[in-house]
Formats: sequence, C-alpha cells, structure tokens
Amino acid sequence: MSELDPLLAELSRCNKCGFCMTACPTYKATGLEWHVTRGRVSLIQDAQAGILPLAELGDAIDTCLLCNACVGVCPPAIDIGELVTHTRAAMLAEQGGVRGVRRFIYRTLLGRPGVLHAAARLAGAAEYLGLRDLAARSGLLRRWPLLQRAHAVGPRLSGRLARDLIDPRLQPRGPRRARVAYFIGCSKDAVFPRAARATHQVLLMNGVEVVIPRVTCCGLPAHSGGDFAGVRLLARRNLDALERLGAVDAIVCDEGSCTAHLLDYPELLKETPDYDRARRLAAKVQDFAAFLDALGPLPMPRAVNARLTWHDPCSLRHGLKLHEPPRRLLRRVPGATFLEASEAEVCCGGAGAYMLTQPDLSDQVLARKMENLAATAADYYVTASPSCAMQLERGVRERGLGARVLYLSEVLAEAYGVAD
Repeated sequence: MSELDPLLAELSRCNKCGFCMTACPTYKATGLEWHVTRGRVSLIQDAQAGILPLAELGDAIDTCLLCNACVGVCPPAIDIGELVTHTRAAMLAEQGGVRGVRRFIYRTLLGRPGVLHAAARLAGAAEYLGLRDLAARSGLLRRWPLLQRAHAVGPRLSGRLARDLIDPRLQPRGPRRARVAYFIGCSKDAVFPRAARATHQVLLMNGVEVVIPRVTCCGLPAHSGGDFAGVRLLARRNLDALERLGAVDAIVCDEGSCTAHLLDYPELLKETPDYDRARRLAAKVQDFAAFLDALGPLPMPRAVNARLTWHDPCSLRHGLKLHEPPRRLLRRVPGATFLEASEAEVCCGGAGAYMLTQPDLSDQVLARKMENLAATAADYYVTASPSCAMQLERGVRERGLGARVLYLSEVLAEAYGVAD
C-alpha cells in the first residue's frame, strides 16, 4: 500500500475527538460515521494497514465534498482534502491509472482551451436547436444517468464565451492604479461569460489595466479526482502562459476554487524544476474581492435597490480564510441592504462535479442551504464560484423562488452602471 505511505503522519494526528461532526455537511445530511472526517480517516488507516481493500473505501471517499469545513474546528487541523485526494490517487493507481473518459476530461477537454471552447460552442448550438430537450423527451438520456442528471441540474449554455464578450482593447477609467492579469476559469469562460465581463468592467472602472492570458483549466478537477500527473501538466501550461505576459502587479481570479488552487501550485510542483516558477506565480495570485477591497473601490454612482445576501464558496471561506472582503464590498453598494444568512459558510453541495456524481447527497445539502437563504428574503443571492452559482440557481428554480443568483462582480457592475 505504498501509495498511502505519505499520508501516515497526517493520519496519525487524528485523535477521533469528533469535533468534525459539527461542521461536516455530509454527516449532517446522513448521520453516517464514514461520511465525517473521523470515519474517513479510520477507513484510510485500515486501507494503509492492509486491513481493508482500497476498493471498499469508495462511498466514504467519493462522498467527501472537499469543503474543508472540518479543518476549522479540528484541533490539529488535519487536512482532510489532501487525505481524500491522495486516497483517490491511490485508488486510481490500483485501477491502472487515469484512463478513458476521465483522462480525456482532465487532460484534453479542460487542458486544451481550443477543445473546451469548441465543446462549449457545440453545446450552445445544441441548446439553440433544441437538441438537449429533444434528447431528454426521447428517453435517450436514461441510458446514461450522468447525462440525465446533467440535463436536469445543468445551466443552459449560450455557446458564447467570456472572450467573445470582453474587449481586451478597453483601457482603465481615469489614472491607472494597477496592471493585472485576469485569470478566467474554464467554467466562468463557458458557463458564466457575462459574469466574467462584469469582473473585467469593474476592474477597468477602478483604474486597473487588465490583460487576458490564454490560460487553460487551473487543474483543480484533476487534482480533486486524484490525477496528480494531469494537474502538474496543466499547472506548467498555465505557468508558461502567465510568464509570457510580462510584468503585472497581480494575477486576479474571481473564482474561489481557481484562486485557491493557483496558490497551491508551489506545493504541487515542489521538488520539480518548476517549483521556483510556481512560487513566483503564487506570490502574485489574489482573489478578486480581496484585491479590490485592498485597492479601495472607487465610488459607485448608481443605486442598487435590492436586498443582498452572500454565500461563501468553501474555497474562499475555508481554503483562503476570506470572510470580510466580499461583505465589505457588498455593504458599499449604494441603495442595497446586506443581510447575513444563517450558515452562510456551509457548503451548498455543488462542489464541481459533485452535484452530478452524488445527486442524493448534493440535494440534501442544497435543501438546507436554500432554507437558510430563503429565510433572508433577499432579492440577490451573491457568490463567487461557478459550481455554487449553478447549484443555487437550481435551488431557486426548483423551489420557485423570486431571487436572482449573481456573481459579486455582477452586483458591482450594476452599481458602477456597466452591467449588461
């Protein structure tokens, strides 16, 4: 069981105290011991010791949201995210490595911008022609449960990309205050292009010169799935793309998961020739809200007469420990009323592909989140993660709520008078 040997030190720090039970969304949904960090650690220890076959860890390991909410209440701060991803890597190795559809998604679809863009445009054309709904009505999707679930919960794609909407020739308003590279995540590019345009516009309105690098996926899906070779491949491609830009004051990203993962590049590439490059890149990576909050947002001229509440993406709250910057920005919006939701920091159950691969648990976690959001009576549910936005939009749609789900930058763009 050599693949799990690097986990020994981290595993041994768990004293089975049970504090993780107070924070884990999956445990709150099911009450099952193997759906909480303490139980997952015990099972991984048994597999490392050869007591339990790795294959029998499937449910416990696959159902972890990787939200890391448990880390904040864990006395020794055990990194369950790393334990789970390394265990997934060990399970993949036992199965012969990353192959088939998973390899194509991690390394080709997400790893080649041209392939991803072509797929997004093709999906948009299928939407326009009604082929998606036709496939559902015909019963064809019942043969592939994952596709059937994707049809039910996934967003409607327009086929337009963020790069179609953003004019890179636009210059900042007023005196230049900074020059940044805007890292557009692959989900934002294909699924929420208008939100990406809003981020670009808000930066320009604040005197920030923006350059758009031709990056690929940050590599988080591959890392979460245990494909460590794939994530290093994508990381090196992004290092190459970002180094070609020349000097920038910051690399700004408005997707919490991408930001957190870019900051992990030095750890992912340690003991490789690319470590120093990764360290230099990570030193410049900043979350959009934190960057704008520190820069000092310029006055917003238009009133947004709406009640706003904020949902913390797990990567921002538990990964980057960013709590106040987005809230401070929302409180600055003229005419708006900010309302704090109960359990705003708790996962919504989106978690990338989790909403597709773990439908029952995802639905249970979402139900609790939507109850808390609806209790605020807010007009806008604001967040900063594609999977969170998709999950919350589904919650609003299925429950017939009148609220809109928006990115932070979309609310700010409305206040600056540059919203679509």
